[in-house]
Amino acid sequence: MKWIGLIFALSLAFIVSIPALNVGFISDDYVLIEAAKNQTLGSLLTTNWLGESDNGGFYRPVSILSFKYDMAFHGTNPRGYHWTNLWLHVFAVLLVFLLIQRIRDDDLTPTLAASFFAVHPIHTETIYWISGRTDLLSAVFYLLTLNIFLAIDPRKKQGCLTGLLALFTGFLAMVSKEMAYTLPFMIVAVDRLDRPRDAWWKQYRTQHYLSYFFLLASVLTLR
Repeated sequence: MKWIGLIFALSLAFIVSIPALNVGFISDDYVLIEAAKNQTLGSLLTTNWLGESDNGGFYRPVSILSFKYDMAFHGTNPRGYHWTNLWLHVFAVLLVFLLIQRIRDDDLTPTLAASFFAVHPIHTETIYWISGRTDLLSAVFYLLTLNIFLAIDPRKKQGCLTGLLALFTGFLAMVSKEMAYTLPFMIVAVDRLDRPRDAWWKQYRTQHYLSYFFLLASVLTLR
């Protein structure tokens, strides 16, 4: 039943995204693609997303890196860029399903949540506008971080590596778009929902919380 619900939600995400393949470049797309073309891998971490070295503008190196990837494989064909956006949206729906399944262990709730996320009209601009990929990337890494974080078990041998992986994906979320700055607070909220009474976790909880707030401070310093 769970797999049927997952396939249904992913199919919805794919269906609502397919028309975007026929949309060309729009407004800011030209500016950002040109900026990505002129950026080097070294300059991504030291300049804003337009390649300017002053302190103004947005700091989104992951988004610009994704445009460089598209340029390498698709050139100036907008359909290739839209395919990237489409698969990012589908992956985000998958992560929503897995997250809700972790928090609510039943068949129906994850399907409803992922399906609602897949077709919600607020995502229209994000899917159809290539520059809206900043939201998609941030959402994917944000949701991936929450899923990995809830899988951390310091009692196991790989617990430390899992924790580091969650911090890394959290960093990628924060440098994809600024809305991911809320991640440390969401980590606390989701953790309290998923394992509020696990005695073994109490001794680790505070240090994990603090690591995400330290990560946020580090990203703000980079800006």
